[in-house]
Amino acid sequence: MALGTDGDGNDQESNTCGIAKSHAYTLVDAFSMTDAGGTTHDVMLVRNPWGTAGYTGTWNKDDSNWTDALVAQVPMGIDPRTAQAADGVFVVPMSSLKTCFYNF
Repeated sequence: MALGTDGDGNDQESNTCGIAKSHAYTLVDAFSMTDAGGTTHDVMLVRNPWGTAGYTGTWNKDDSNWTDALVAQVPMGIDPRTAQAADGVFVVPMSSLKTCFYNF
């Protein structure tokens, strides 16, 4: 599956989520993580085919909510705290789907 961002043909600009406008992204997986308090977080694993990511919302690579236990629940052994710099993979909450992406 794919996700796309709205824009006026300028992928050098970012939307409110910090990701490029007028650009396509791969939806790698949709999954749930459960934190130590028992709260379930429904999220998407997204990849920028350019291998870069600028996502700044909840569950970004620097979000203090990440724990080793939550990272262990991310599919394919991906650590989203480090994967962004290497291959453009990042995690976005399902609740932000319509805010961060224009179509899918």
